[in-house]
Amino acid sequence: MAYQKKTREDYQKEVQALTDKMETQLASHFVSQESIKEHLDFMSRFHRYSTRNMLLIEEQFQGARAVGSYAYWEKQGVHVQKGEKGIKIFVPSPVTFIKRETEWVAWKDATKTEQKRAKEG
Repeated sequence: MAYQKKTREDYQKEVQALTDKMETQLASHFVSQESIKEHLDFMSRFHRYSTRNMLLIEEQFQGARAVGSYAYWEKQGVHVQKGEKGIKIFVPSPVTFIKRETEWVAWKDATKTEQKRAKEG
């Protein structure tokens, strides 16, 4: 069976589906005091993740006690067992902008001259 590489549109659809699911789940946590307490207890275990990512973690693995990247667990001496699957979370991807006369342009779209001028201040 050949592996089909996902297109940009496939990834965007997947992200949108995860976002929609997360928003629905978030609304369900604020129905009663007990559900709020339960959610806050879960969140307290993952202090370094955003609310969106904590909801995704809970959605995919309710019994989660610790979450980390493959590299993190490898550094800790824990190895992934055959057949184990990872969970999906949103990864921040910061974008730097520079001002081009009257408009803002992403760093990657700026010319070499503009990038050099921006580095010099």
